[in-house]
Amino acid sequence: MKQCWATTLENVRCQHTYDPATNPIPYCPYHMEHGDEAVQVVEHPVAGKILVARFPIEKGYHLVYWGDRIRRTYQSEKNDDRQIDFLLNDTTEYGVIDPLHHSGSVLQFAASPGPQEHWTLHTTSYHFGDRKSKLAGRMYNITRDIPANMQIAHHYGAGWFSERGMKRVNVGTQAYPLPRREKKKKK
Repeated sequence: MKQCWATTLENVRCQHTYDPATNPIPYCPYHMEHGDEAVQVVEHPVAGKILVARFPIEKGYHLVYWGDRIRRTYQSEKNDDRQIDFLLNDTTEYGVIDPLHHSGSVLQFAASPGPQEHWTLHTTSYHFGDRKSKLAGRMYNITRDIPANMQIAHHYGAGWFSERGMKRVNVGTQAYPLPRREKKKKK
């Protein structure tokens, strides 16, 4: 048994455990169902649901993007924009992570920052699960110290918006900001 990675509503590390032999995701059953409580899902005026810090979160904090491990097929690529690759050893693909049916997989609600904004979350190459796991996950790290209510956002990739015929826009709001990029000074 290993200790759950999540933070509780009291802003302390969860003291419950999970069994890696039966669940590769490093969250206890409660946090698998409810999500890491260091963050919360809120409504955004334009972007639908987004993810924000419930409490101040320190740089380096780990979160896990997790869900069902499904085979990559043409149909799975069209099913949902929240699916991400599941890799082993950084090079071998073993399907995709589909968080759709898991409300506790809260990273599926992290927005993509706009052109004048910085992300606050970065993907790593560390994955949970194996080629036989029903569930799979990928570790993400917080990139900077984040105050309460700041958005948890990661870059979706260069082509994500254009492939869908969408324009990439800034998503920070007064209530749920994102760090702004400094304007480059002209020489």
